[in-house]
Amino acid sequence: MSEYRGGLEVGPLIADDYDAAAQLFCDTVHAVNARDYAAGQLDAWAPCDDQHHAQIARKLAGQQTASVKECGMLVGFGSLNDEGNIDMLFVHKDRQGQGIGSTILEELERVAAERGKECVSLFSSVTAKPFFEHMGYAVESENSAIRNGVTLSNYLMSKQLQKTRTL
Repeated sequence: MSEYRGGLEVGPLIADDYDAAAQLFCDTVHAVNARDYAAGQLDAWAPCDDQHHAQIARKLAGQQTASVKECGMLVGFGSLNDEGNIDMLFVHKDRQGQGIGSTILEELERVAAERGKECVSLFSSVTAKPFFEHMGYAVESENSAIRNGVTLSNYLMSKQLQKTRTL
């Protein structure tokens, strides 16, 4: 069920959103992360082809998601993996720094806490690390991920969640 917060629609992704989410992922990685990763790394991380878009759509279909839309247009989304940890969180390249990522992350944390998680973790890009630190996440380790044969640096980060109260 979606709700409106400050003129933005916040809710889960629906099947009709998966293609837009895959395109947003590709566009955001290539535009925003270009300051910290080389072109070959961006291509390996987020190939902008139909096969990869379909792979992202299938992945999102099997995960719990949160999205933000404005006037029906997807401006950001995130997801939880099977373990209840943050898997994806991407905000449109032109909507960075406007609170959309915070809204999505808070929604994912709320869902994770409802699922009984006391601590949530994620792998952050070099680019997103300051955002996650600002949101209360701490670096546990620096990592090297291999995507399509190319090495990418990232960080394993975690955060203790607030316990939800039940009446």
